[in-house]
Amino acid sequence: MKTILTTAAIYIIFISSYGFSQESVIDNKLEMARISPYDIEVTQNNTTHILFSNSIKYVDLGSSELIAQRVDVSNNVLRLKAVDSLMQPTNFTVITSQGDYYSFGARYSKNPKSLSYDLQKLKTNKDNYNTEAFISDLGELKPSLNQVFIQNIFKHGKNDLHLYQKDYQIKIGLKNIYTLKGKLYFHVFIENHSNLSFMLDNFSFKVVDRKRVKNTTIQKIDLKPIRSYGMIDEILPHQVVDMVFVLNQYPLSNKKLLLIQAHEVNGFRDQELKVKTSDILKAKQLSKFSFK
Repeated sequence: MKTILTTAAIYIIFISSYGFSQESVIDNKLEMARISPYDIEVTQNNTTHILFSNSIKYVDLGSSELIAQRVDVSNNVLRLKAVDSLMQPTNFTVITSQGDYYSFGARYSKNPKSLSYDLQKLKTNKDNYNTEAFISDLGELKPSLNQVFIQNIFKHGKNDLHLYQKDYQIKIGLKNIYTLKGKLYFHVFIENHSNLSFMLDNFSFKVVDRKRVKNTTIQKIDLKPIRSYGMIDEILPHQVVDMVFVLNQYPLSNKKLLLIQAHEVNGFRDQELKVKTSDILKAKQLSKFSFK
């Protein structure tokens, strides 16, 4: 009987030790994954501003005693204020449009050390303080990698398609199409050959019927770009401007056309480029080595 009890005790000690060992391993892994928060002081009578490198996509506050709002005129600046002087220490989280994830700790101070923070200038170890989050409209694609591809297309993309349309001495063209993980990247350009500036309002992408049947209205599907790069408000006389647009992949049909339209502000010189499905099918697969 004594032998049985001793064996049982040893077994219990073994199981307990194993469980403790497993917990230690998990704790160590969590410690490696820990994101250190930025510590910020806030007050009631003054506003604290934080400048991020990209536009703010998401903010979550740990307490109703803390007020946060994105600045309207600059979507990469967040302003903070304490509701009252009795505010307890709390936390908040910010995710930018490029997927940067920031964690903050906030506490009340009557006289904060600083009221303005520029996260682009902080000299701390970035890897320990913020990480990268996936943005829903990019799916499985990391925002930072998506930005690298966009910039490489903009700077190094070649004109393989040679598609263009010229009207009012303004040429709109499509240099190339790329694809990656369900996304389509359109490398578009505009050349202003006139002596008048072209004030660019916006771009639109529409899928329309290739042939219109008599007495029927044309069917169209508006496609909204999820990212754009290189857009400017004014294209000067004799200036050439490149732009990159990212769209979700859409159902293709030989009976449809893609219309890429550049709209002039309060003008009549709108530009339109027709892209066939056969051209969309020429989209090149993107990779880290696409432009080497």
